[in-house]
Amino acid sequence: MAAMKREDTGQPAQTTQQKNNGDRCHVYIGPSFPRGKLSHGAILNGSRSEVEQYLAEEIGKHPQVKALLVPITSLGEAKAMSEKAGTALNKVYNKLAEALGVEKR
Repeated sequence: MAAMKREDTGQPAQTTQQKNNGDRCHVYIGPSFPRGKLSHGAILNGSRSEVEQYLAEEIGKHPQVKALLVPITSLGEAKAMSEKAGTALNKVYNKLAEALGVEKR
């Protein structure tokens, strides 16, 4: 079956099922935790609240983790913003990297 295209962007249109699946899949775009269970690029399946519950210990110690969990449907834009100096996501990434003692962006 050919992919549907949205007229305004030329990008493939998302079906309702794809959007719902995207809302249940999150990617962590922050720095990797040393000896921790959370690594940059980790894919976590579940609703936002389920993922946050799973990561409750890390979020409790480092609340910035919440801002660096993005739905997979927003991954490209969020990753680009985390890499662009001066943006809110970049500042959150760097603050967490400093707290963890790992390399900043």
